[in-house]
Formats: sequence, C-alpha cells, structure tokens
Amino acid sequence: MAAVIPEKVFHQILALGDAWRVRAVDYLEKEAKVVIQVEETVRLWASLTCPHCAAKSVRGYDHAPERRWRHLNVCQLGSEIVCALPRGQCRECQKVYTVRAPWEGRSRGLSQEFEAFALTLMREMPVSKAGEILGETDQRLWRVLFAHVDAAWAG
Repeated sequence: MAAVIPEKVFHQILALGDAWRVRAVDYLEKEAKVVIQVEETVRLWASLTCPHCAAKSVRGYDHAPERRWRHLNVCQLGSEIVCALPRGQCRECQKVYTVRAPWEGRSRGLSQEFEAFALTLMREMPVSKAGEILGETDQRLWRVLFAHVDAAWAG
C-alpha cells in the first residue's frame, strides 16, 4: 500500500490536476493554522491561452509576489493557500500577465470553496452570525455576497 502524504491529499481536495502541485503542507501551532503551499508544474504552460490575443503559445516568464487565500478550515484549524502565482508571456503578442489561480474566488484573498461555504451560511442565517462561525468580519462577507450577486446579474 502506498504511503498517503498530506501533500497528495490536499492536491486531491483542491482538484489541482496536473498543472499545479501542493509543494508542502505545514501546521503552524502558534497560529492554529494549516498552510498549503502550491506551485505550478511545467504542464501548466501547455494548457494556457493568452488572455490578450487567444494564442496558445504561452511560456513562463517569472512569478508575482506571494499571495494568500483563506480556505476552509481543516480539523477546526484555519487554513490558507499560499502561492507565488506564475506570470506568463505570450510568444505572439509578447504581453506578460499573471496566471489566475484555479482556487481563487471572486473576492480578494478567499478560495472558491470558502466563498461557497460562506454563501451557504449567509443564505440560512444573518451575515454577522456567519461571520462569527467563519471567523471573518461581516463586512468581508457582505463583499463576497455582493460580488456573487453582481456576477449573477451580469450574466
């Protein structure tokens, strides 16, 4: 039987496919938090299309500064995804852009899964109560809600 390591488990949970990989999973005891470090693989570039000219000839350029996204709690511990997103350059138009993280939600610094759970709670209870449960401010949760309502109205 193959050994199960946390990186493989979190890779499956996040449904990263073969374009991304979980490099490390760390437990920060003092902060009571799990940090999931993600990075791209070489397979990412073959799957990308330039957002400016739609060419399929994108190559790695460099990395943007490290970003953090609040994710769902893991065993009653807060968790976050950490990644220095790669930047690609199109060989056709030469423009450079930052690759969008597949786990990124509509609100800055939150994962899609976190937003989905927050929206589920907000549908069933006052936003302030959902904020207590999630450990987030009600202002931040209102921004999540408005971002999703705006996207729904946009089409």
